[in-house]
Amino acid sequence: MEQVKSNPDLPLFDDASIEPYAVKQMGNFLFQTELDENSYPAGYVSPGHNSVYYDEESGKYQLFFHTRFPDRGEFHQVRVHQMFMNSEGWPVIAPHRYTGETTGNVSDQDVSGNYRFINHGKQISAELNESIEISLEPDQKITGAAEGKWKRTGDHLAELEINGDVYKGVFLEQWMKRQGKALWCLRLSPRLEFPFGEVK
Repeated sequence: MEQVKSNPDLPLFDDASIEPYAVKQMGNFLFQTELDENSYPAGYVSPGHNSVYYDEESGKYQLFFHTRFPDRGEFHQVRVHQMFMNSEGWPVIAPHRYTGETTGNVSDQDVSGNYRFINHGKQISAELNESIEISLEPDQKITGAAEGKWKRTGDHLAELEINGDVYKGVFLEQWMKRQGKALWCLRLSPRLEFPFGEVK
């Protein structure tokens, strides 16, 4: 899924011309998890054919799309994920499908912890982007496979600085079917090639 602000003088009808300039909202990804014989890898393959719906009554944005899944061939299903706008007005998509969740006040203690982190990058390819492990530490440092610092900038807004680049997004508690409980999630603006994460 790409969001493109086009220059009418340039061709925008092939992957190579879009890739460097588009904002990649979601691509192929795989959360690294331990699997048993009755479970499948967690992730999406070729999410697309999407539509956005805004519900005036609830004030929520919803993204509707269909997707295939890692190691499941051509099997596909429709998914609905909630969308938000970060502090810069860029759309960010909740990492997991919608189950009625809503944003609210969060504390540093709520959202500190270990995350599985996906970098969607800008490339348009069939490759799966796999999760890495990071931690948002209570002292607002980021440790693990990426390092930097983090902070809350509002009731549920987030700002992370990694390698000198700043990324802005939202914290959201989402239901995890696999774990059978709600966990904190973080979704950041893909404006600068960055990812989303799932709390462990």
